[in-house]
Formats: sequence, C-alpha cells, structure tokens
Amino acid sequence: MRTKLIACNMIRDEVALALANTGVVLETTWVEEGLHNSVEKLGARIQSELDASDDFDRVLLAFGMCGNFLKGLRVGDFELIVPAADDCVTLMLHPHRRGKETGVYYLTAGWTRYKGNAWDEEERYIERFGEKKAKRLMSAMFGGYRAVSVIDTGAFDTAPVEAVGARAARKFGWERMSDRGSVEWLESLLTGPYDEKFLIFPPKESIKEEQLIWTT
Repeated sequence: MRTKLIACNMIRDEVALALANTGVVLETTWVEEGLHNSVEKLGARIQSELDASDDFDRVLLAFGMCGNFLKGLRVGDFELIVPAADDCVTLMLHPHRRGKETGVYYLTAGWTRYKGNAWDEEERYIERFGEKKAKRLMSAMFGGYRAVSVIDTGAFDTAPVEAVGARAARKFGWERMSDRGSVEWLESLLTGPYDEKFLIFPPKESIKEEQLIWTT
C-alpha cells in the first residue's frame, strides 16, 4: 500500500522521532505552522495537498483537529486517517497526560521556534500601537493563563524550552509546570492498527462536521 504523510511543522520533532522509532519511511509533506491562525487557510492548504495525493492508497494526517479545519474537506482516491485529537497538545500528551488543563500555556521546542517569545513583544507593540493598546493586546493574548508547562515528548532538549517558560512565568506571575509527553499516538498513526483513537475516511468522502469526534 502506497502511503503518504502530511504533517504539521509545529510537531516536526515529534513526527521525526516517531518515524525513527518505528523505522517507517514515507513520502512526507510538511505544512507551515502559521496557518493555524486561520481555519479557512489551513483547510485550503490541506485540501491542496489532498488534491495532489491521488497516486497514493492511503494518506496519514499528522495533525490535531485544530479549529475543525477538516470540515468540508474532500478525500480523493485514497483512505484518509487522522488522529482523533482536538489539537496537537492532546496528541503529544497522550497517553501519559494528567489531562490538558484550562489556563495552562503549553510549550514544546516546535512551539517556541514558531512563536518565539511572544510575551517579549510588548515593547514592539508599544512602539507600534502605544502603551495602552499594547497592554490590551498582551492581556487579550495571555490574560487567561495561570501557568506554563513544558511537554517533554523526548524529541528535543528541554533546557532551552524551560528557559523560555521561566521567562514567561516571571513576566506574568504564572506557575511553572511540566508534563510528560509521548510520541506513541504518532507511532500508531504510522503503523496502525487504527482503533477509536483515529478517524478513518474512505475514498471520495466529503467530511461532515458530525464525523469529527475527538479526544480532549
């Protein structure tokens, strides 16, 4: 069976480790991180990749179902398999998670590479928008959090990521936490078997909202 992997670059470290652990070799397309900011753009990008995949028998999607972006996508002449995870945090915490917690800002190496130190942007916002609007922006982005946690998936050196988390904790008065992560769900995506932790869409399927049932 000819299989293709479409993966989010945000979890590149974890996907690379899962590939190494399983010895699976697949043609892989990496999708850029910034599309998570727009469900429509992410859905359009994934649709373009699906439209280019009809030479394959199976397509594996290494994503959580961020923002329900799968809704309305059309599957081509292949089977599509997706982890039934609401987002990539759940995907990486499973199965050793204590539970994804409200108000916790989760960090991995991939997240820090993409987002950088977003909480250190206040001075730039002040220069651009003025102090009052800058503070409103920072409050809108981070006011709902009470803690920062580094997910140790075993796929990266945690020390630099812990340092980023420590700066955030000092700036906002957040509690510092850590979570044991895992690439086991990604390994299962690569190797099967596919149980209730996965959504399986047959060829020529148009994905409906009621089919998108996930684990949180």
